Amino acid sequence: LAAISRHHSEIIQELNIELEQLRKIKEETISLRNSLKKTRRAKSKEKSKAEKKRQKESSTIKKTKNDIKKTKKSLKDIKAEKSSINELFAKLRRQKSKEIENRALPDSSVNGKRFKSLKGHLRLPAIGIVSGRFNQRREGTDSRWEGVFIESNSGNDVRSIADGRVVYSDWLRGFGNLVIIDHGDRFYSLYGNNETLWVLEDDIVTAGDKLGTVGNSGGHKSDGVYFEIRRDSTPLNPLDWVNIK
Repeated sequence: LAAISRHHSEIIQELNIELEQLRKIKEETISLRNSLKKTRRAKSKEKSKAEKKRQKESSTIKKTKNDIKKTKKSLKDIKAEKSSINELFAKLRRQKSKEIENRALPDSSVNGKRFKSLKGHLRLPAIGIVSGRFNQRREGTDSRWEGVFIESNSGNDVRSIADGRVVYSDWLRGFGNLVIIDHGDRFYSLYGNNETLWVLEDDIVTAGDKLGTVGNSGGHKSDGVYFEIRRDSTPLNPLDWVNIK
């Protein structure tokens, strides 16, 4: 019986050892499972964070692209509006300029008088509409008119505003076919953009004499005469010297 008792005791002891081993294995398994769960949760959280970051970046990029498109559209709209307002003001300037219409040509009534005494009594050299005024900015350039441009039909007469001597009658860059008359006392009148020239240098002319015909030899947008009055080389406002009729 003692031997049987010992044998049973040994068996029980072995079973207890195995049970303890199983308990430890179970605890290790549970710990490993918990660790795996934590790792999965951490990875899932990191993945979620990365996905949110990606979505935020994607949203930012999309917003930036939309902002760029809106900016381009705004700039385009601003340019269009600026162009429209510039065209409107150019049109208003042209309309304002076209209020001056000349219907009378120079005649012999001013002949024989000193040029400086004729201020306010002269007439424009051609029938037409004043579309470019003295000191007004020329469309499409940074320069200003040093005289006036008179829109007129091609072939119309261009006449001398007063008596004097022709000192230039030829083509000149920027002026086309040009006539310059010396009226004495250092006063000169210039007639540019002519189609034809009817006078030669050193010809003596009187008020109303035909100098040429209206054209577009100076490269303007329309047919007409470019007209200046100068004292020496200084341009004077022709509209201060003429009586519009």
